[in-house]
Amino acid sequence: MCNQLGVVRSSFYAWRERAGQITATQARRQALGVEIERIFNDQRGTAGCRRIAAILNHEGHPASVGLVADLMREHGLAAIQRKAYKRTTVPDDKTQVFSDKLDRDFAPESHRPGESLVGD
Repeated sequence: MCNQLGVVRSSFYAWRERAGQITATQARRQALGVEIERIFNDQRGTAGCRRIAAILNHEGHPASVGLVADLMREHGLAAIQRKAYKRTTVPDDKTQVFSDKLDRDFAPESHRPGESLVGD
């Protein structure tokens, strides 16, 4: 079979020996994945890859922003930024306030024809 595939026999046996083992890189990525999920949940899903990388580095787990972004993508984590509240209308103290003569009663049964006229 090795002759058919053009693979050296010793390379095949070496591959077969390490087939079930986890490499140091894979173990580190798994450990970082757990830490990233913990931080992401602690931040209520608002932390992105830059903030999580900064927190990881501060806690003593060295990781680059690109690595954190890759692991977040693998785990299906995406940060959601809440929009800032923006007040669009500001009440003016000098505006004229009209009294409510109908007392919010717009039912036709409450009024005689031609007594109350309402429009939009």
